[in-house]
Amino acid sequence: MTQRTAADYERGGATETKLLNDAAVCAKEAEAHQNEFGYGPYDLMRGPYNRLYDACMRSHGYQLKPQKQS
Repeated sequence: MTQRTAADYERGGATETKLLNDAAVCAKEAEAHQNEFGYGPYDLMRGPYNRLYDACMRSHGYQLKPQKQS
């Protein structure tokens, strides 16, 4: 699993600048959460980071893009 980024979310009606600003806020919060509840840089699954990042992005009104099936 990789770390989520703004590219994983539908922009909807938001401008690119707003999406990137919101993503930066969410990344900062998620990184702090990862450091507290994950294994920091050693957590290869990035679970705590991705859960908080997703919740933050959704709270800003973005939807996760459909995941491609392998």
